[in-house]
Amino acid sequence: RHRGIARYVLDLALALEDVSPGHVGAYVVNPDLALPEAAERFVTSDKLVASDEVDWSAARLLHTGSLFEMGVPLDRLLPPAARAARTPWVVTFHDLIPWLMPESYLEDPGRRRRYRARIQLLRTADTVLTNSRATRHDAIAHLGLEPDRVVVAGTGTSPRFVPPRSRADAAAAAAKALPGLQPPFVFYVGSYDRRKNLEPFLEAWSLVDPGPRARPTLVVSAIPDPEERNHLLHRARQLGIADRLCVTGFVPDDVLLLLYQGAELFVFPSLYEGYGLPVAEALACGAPVLAAATSSLPEIVGPDALFDPTDPPAMARAIERALTDHAFRARLLAAAGNPPATWADVAKITAATYDRLLTERPPSVRRPPPLQRPSAADPASADPDPLPFSGRIVPVLRDDPSPEADAGPGNAAASACPSAPGGRSVAGEAGRRRVAVAAALPPDGGARAASSFRLIEALARRSDLEVHAFADRPGDAGRTPRRLEGPPGVPVHPLAALDAVEDCEGPFDDVVYVLADDAHHTGSLAVLRRRRGGIVVAHDAYLAGLYGHAQRTGALHEGLGAVVRAAYGDLVASGFDADRPLPGPEARRLGILLCRDAAAHCRVLLTSPTAAALARLDARAPDRPKIIAVPDDPPVLADQIYDLLPAAPRPSADV
Repeated sequence: RHRGIARYVLDLALALEDVSPGHVGAYVVNPDLALPEAAERFVTSDKLVASDEVDWSAARLLHTGSLFEMGVPLDRLLPPAARAARTPWVVTFHDLIPWLMPESYLEDPGRRRRYRARIQLLRTADTVLTNSRATRHDAIAHLGLEPDRVVVAGTGTSPRFVPPRSRADAAAAAAKALPGLQPPFVFYVGSYDRRKNLEPFLEAWSLVDPGPRARPTLVVSAIPDPEERNHLLHRARQLGIADRLCVTGFVPDDVLLLLYQGAELFVFPSLYEGYGLPVAEALACGAPVLAAATSSLPEIVGPDALFDPTDPPAMARAIERALTDHAFRARLLAAAGNPPATWADVAKITAATYDRLLTERPPSVRRPPPLQRPSAADPASADPDPLPFSGRIVPVLRDDPSPEADAGPGNAAASACPSAPGGRSVAGEAGRRRVAVAAALPPDGGARAASSFRLIEALARRSDLEVHAFADRPGDAGRTPRRLEGPPGVPVHPLAALDAVEDCEGPFDDVVYVLADDAHHTGSLAVLRRRRGGIVVAHDAYLAGLYGHAQRTGALHEGLGAVVRAAYGDLVASGFDADRPLPGPEARRLGILLCRDAAAHCRVLLTSPTAAALARLDARAPDRPKIIAVPDDPPVLADQIYDLLPAAPRPSADV
């Protein structure tokens, strides 16, 4: 999700939609994984499909964007139905790094077997697309692929990577977004992978003359692991360079753009790259760039900008020259601002490859051999069962318990039961179904309150329903909550009184929970997760903001981290910190919609076709039929809810 390969696949898909949308009938996602960050861009065109719902017999061609995903079973990378249908197969091959550096990547026997299985599978592809000439050379030289089957498609840079109007302004904006960053700065982005050569780069930075080195901050970005960041800082202290070093985790795309645009110098010391997308992105943003003279990087930058990455003193001399030699710096700047290729170029080559394969398929069709079901060494990613729920949540969001707050029939909490045998009342009139609606209501319920009021009003118009509203309203210690008036004939109770009303008047036939991605609906979420059943009305498939508010108020009994793990297991991308808040942009980056959690417990009505499509893709396969798209129109929504309610009870013989 956060690697260059993920950016490649996404940007290629977007470019294909711009350049030649008719070529692609579906963008297929792995249902075992969290959704990609930009999923909604493809949902609107009805082209995003889970791989287990594709009719592979009708597919004319399959393009696998990345075959060497070691945690993904082979049957997800090349579905058995596609193999059985002899579907022409294209694979994008990004690099041969583990094969060339086995001591770093293939020491584990299980991982080595999985990698070799993918190598064997790659050899059966009809066409292999590569992102650079260096990768094409490696595929032919080391894997024995015929040259006519290997095509250089290239790599582009996203249109968002452009030079700044002012480098100084971009640097100031980057410093505002990242505490501890002081302009000017030299920038590196990449992982702590040994291949990225980060520690020798720090050594080289320590060897730069103290005069030029004293002015800029060195920014090392995209190191998500706290232990790795701590080790880098410890090494920096040993080298005497910790005073002007800023080490970050993953940064959002808008901050990454500012770092590229504001950098005095971008340095990329990697020992091997399939392409080197960060270098291309830095060039596109107008940054002066120095890069290692290895693998594909000389295809992107000129010879003047290259250095030997195995020689820290040589790196130090190149960096010092770029910071102090004005003529050399001018040459570096002259090479910046123009990316080596555009995604439109890559998309055109890719589409042409599809056409050629479909019209000129070689007579000797190469099909993969039969594969065994995934073994323990290559397990299928399976969704775990939800965490067991123990205990009861007492909602912390409730009306003021003072008599003034509960005054009036519209706000009466069921604190005393009407007289009935055994202390319980008769549960409604014979033949009528009793429905509870947990929702935020006017005047204190936020943007969706008026819509919820109209929904309750529409339900109450049906003569065979007895509707009770339960107000989800946050408490305010500074004032008495205003009185809530429900639609005519609908009693309004505090949400905390739901159990008490059932104890007094009998159980409800169903409960409707209205959810929105805000703080006004945390009580509804808490009750939903406690009762685990009913009908959800949601206005967005992204509910991470709601769950975050529930976490902060204590309405999530297990805690947000446990809820996310129960919903997604180990399928959520690395970088999720269970002990920190989960803001909306971060949730989207990680693919955490959390509508999956609601769908695990209830039927879900979504008031947007796009939101419903996203929710179905996010849900486990058994829960997908429970997700229904409905118009954002309260009377129509009420009709849909009515159709989902349990059948009306039959009158007993003595009534």
